[in-house]
Amino acid sequence: SCVFHRGNYVKDLSRLGRELSKVIIVDNSPASYIFHPENAVPVQSWFDDMTDTELLDLIPFFEGLSREDDVYSMLHRLCNSWIHMELFGNFPCCYRAATKWN
Repeated sequence: SCVFHRGNYVKDLSRLGRELSKVIIVDNSPASYIFHPENAVPVQSWFDDMTDTELLDLIPFFEGLSREDDVYSMLHRLCNSWIHMELFGNFPCCYRAATKWN
């Protein structure tokens, strides 16, 4: 569920009524997860790219995450191992790090 906050729509996970340690946000806009950055899995923006496979590339990571009792520990490990590639500028390349969790 989103709320309008300072000119941006922000995802407010607390509105879901679920334990936050079991919820993630997959989004291309850091502004959308400012309430819960510790739950975020950033992805690249895409527009009409039928060859985009970023979510498919993240499947091994999501499978590993589904076996965790708490998403924070794995997301923290991912955050510490993100690879910044020139192609993506300063944006974390999650799918590269995610393949390490097989």
